[in-house]
Amino acid sequence: MTDLIATLEGQEQELVFASFDHTDAWRLGSRITAIAQAAGHAVGIDIRRPGLVLFRAALPGITPDQETWIARKSAVVLHMLR
Repeated sequence: MTDLIATLEGQEQELVFASFDHTDAWRLGSRITAIAQAAGHAVGIDIRRPGLVLFRAALPGITPDQETWIARKSAVVLHMLR
């Protein structure tokens, strides 16, 4: 478990954008959407900043449970700022 936490903390430090704006969110979200569609995955994609949704997509097959999970996960991330 300690190794996993260290790995995740390392990824958190490494995977940081130098800058990120509305255009970047659209490009990233569109790319994720295209990859998921090509693979036939039913996913919800939500890219946001506090108080502002920058990109949102719900691909065919997403369920209300997934929508609720996205909302809850977003709330935790925004609360913890991590």
